[in-house]
Amino acid sequence: MFRYVVDQDIYLAILEPRHAEQLLELIVKNTDYIGRWLPFGKTIKEVEHAVAYIESALSNFASGKGISTGIWHKDILVGSIALSINRTHENASIGYWLDQSHEYSGIMTRACRGLITYAFSELRLHRVEIKTDIANQRSRGIPERLSFTQEGIIRGAFKIDDTFSDAVIYGMLEGEWSH
Repeated sequence: MFRYVVDQDIYLAILEPRHAEQLLELIVKNTDYIGRWLPFGKTIKEVEHAVAYIESALSNFASGKGISTGIWHKDILVGSIALSINRTHENASIGYWLDQSHEYSGIMTRACRGLITYAFSELRLHRVEIKTDIANQRSRGIPERLSFTQEGIIRGAFKIDDTFSDAVIYGMLEGEWSH
């Protein structure tokens, strides 16, 4: 299975069904926080839901469509980061979330840096993008710290509950990346 060491404290590893309870505990602990930005934060409420989420991610990994990993900090699961891959156009999109109690620690920026480096160096992709809710300043800070280019606003891109919100899209090309 996939495992990528980011640094001495952080590694990314494919979530497996054996991680379902850990993942569920983390999501439940952060339901209100994650659910504000990501629909699954409110829908994964039982171990069976976590297993289905993991199995879907494993299917995408097996077919080359994506890599969905847990983020482990000092061997504790603290969040998730995923790369959705489009081989036809040699690009990918990154999505992520982190346990609220681990914010402001640099973990997500380091995890993103690691996954982006992997995308360009190992997968030989041409482009990586990050799309985030326009109001999610913490999430927007990640691509900004990593020197992504803000490319535009996508109107009505996200729907949480019954509310639509705009997204900001950031892009990085392979030749621009300096890790």
